[in-house]
Amino acid sequence: MNALRLLTVWWSAPAPGKKTPVSEIDNLRARVDTLEMRFSYQDQLIEDLNRTITEQWKQIDALTRRLANLGERVREAADNAGAPAAPEPPPPHY
Repeated sequence: MNALRLLTVWWSAPAPGKKTPVSEIDNLRARVDTLEMRFSYQDQLIEDLNRTITEQWKQIDALTRRLANLGERVREAADNAGAPAAPEPPPPHY
């Protein structure tokens, strides 16, 4: 609102010999009001996006840990399986 008052005072002081049209001041006020509304909506949008990004990073972190855990389990299973001691005998033929 301070900016609006400054604009109004500055704009309402006409140049010597000129009068400032009231419609132009009203136009500026409407433009400032529109900008203030946009700013408030953008501020809320930024907060919502920040909250969403934070939640997604938490999910990514949890999934990364699960993936690392599963990779470790696969390596352990592969190490424990090892190679068979003797080749498997062929199946009986009919």
